[in-house]
Amino acid sequence: MSPPRAAPDILAERMQVVLAIGEANAAIQKTQALMGGVQIDVMNVEEQLEASGPTPELNAALEAVYDRDDAAKASLAIAQAKLDTLEEQLAELDRELAAASPQASPKSSRQ
Repeated sequence: MSPPRAAPDILAERMQVVLAIGEANAAIQKTQALMGGVQIDVMNVEEQLEASGPTPELNAALEAVYDRDDAAKASLAIAQAKLDTLEEQLAELDRELAAASPQASPKSSRQ
């Protein structure tokens, strides 16, 4: 087992993880926005199918937007898994930091 790290080293790594969490959250938000756009495209193609009936072009368009929807969902799952891993790393660093920090000793009331 390696010796305990100094608090400044742990804090430096913690800052990197916090920055990575911010990036992961941004990726999730971007993917969610993309998914919203894809859902609108799905609704539009489905409405066109209902209005005019199936055609090879509309069937292909529907398949394409379903593929985009599946890809966006997969991308979101990957981004969420990355965020979960980073949050676990942050929790571990916080535990390590707590263990590395000097504990306040209770003062004796006797003099």
